This record gives sequence, structure tokens and C-alpha cells, in this order.
Amino acid sequence: MKRTLLIFISVLTTATLISCSGDELDQMRSAELNVHENNFIYDSQLVGQWDLSAIVSATPVDLNADGELNTNLVSETECFQPMSLIFNGNKTFTAVNVQLDLREENDEDTFSCVNGVSKGIWSLKDDILSMIVTVGNKKYETKKQLFPTDNTFQFEVNRLESKDYVKDHGGTSASGMSIIYVEYTRVKKF
Repeated sequence: MKRTLLIFISVLTTATLISCSGDELDQMRSAELNVHENNFIYDSQLVGQWDLSAIVSATPVDLNADGELNTNLVSETECFQPMSLIFNGNKTFTAVNVQLDLREENDEDTFSCVNGVSKGIWSLKDDILSMIVTVGNKKYETKKQLFPTDNTFQFEVNRLESKDYVKDHGGTSASGMSIIYVEYTRVKKF
């Protein structure tokens, strides 16, 4: 009986795979690779100062013109050095943000760094970080699933959010660059 059941399952699985198109198989493989385990994070684990350690692009670039392509923009420019997050125990946060402004001028790639600071409140539910910033009378909320280790956490960035990190005016060697994830490393625990 067990052997008959195993043969049936094997035939059914083979038939399912044969009936899938190449695109469907690619989507299934992609879905398997993108499955993330939910992690429970205690608020106390996040309290402290975190500095940016990686901002990763889908395509390698050479912003510092050293002849080496790199997907981690932190290795390509000091622009992002001031980026940090401070999570206080009273559920307030301060974020130092940087946007890389890419331009083509006189057939040369140029970039500048645009810094800003935002403050607000934060909360955690399992591994989902919620950050709320009030500008004028309007509240803006961002939610991100965190992927933590002992001293770092990462979160994914979608194409629309990528523009918050890199503003591309077109025509540069890095045009079309898209940020896929950001990583912060703990520098101080409160």
C-alpha cells in the first residue's frame, strides 16, 4: 500500500512538472528562493544605533572610477557614510538618510550626496518594523520585514523605494541601477 502511494505521488509530481511551462518552472524556483523565514525580534534587540554597512544594487557599478565594478555602493562612494538609524527605548527613532544624485554633465558621470534627517515613532510586530514620520499634519508609514543576525539587519528595497536611495537623471554609466537591499550594523546598544 505504501509503495503504491509513493508511486502515485511520484507519477503525479512528474505529471505536474511536465505540464508546467518553462516560465512557470522559473516562477516556482524563484518563489522557493524568495521564501523567508519569519523571525521574532524583541524590541530590546533593536534599541541602539545602527550604521549603514551595505546598500546593494542589482547591477554592479563603478562610481569611484577605480576600474572595478561593485554591487555594494558603500564600497563605491563615501556618500552613504553618514546613514544611520537610532532606535530609542521610548519607541522614537532618528534616521540620517542620504540620496545619491547621479547626473551626466559634459560627457562625464557626476554625483552628489543629498542628506536629510527624519524623526518619528517605531514599532515591531514579529519581524516587521513599522516607522511613522509626521510631516506637517500628514503621517507617512513604512513597513519592512527585517532579516536579522546578531549584529546586523537587512531589508529588501523595491524599485519605487530604490529612488529614495539613488536619484538617476539618466545618461550615466550607472543609469538604470536599482537598489535591492540595505544592511545596517549595530554600533551601539542602549
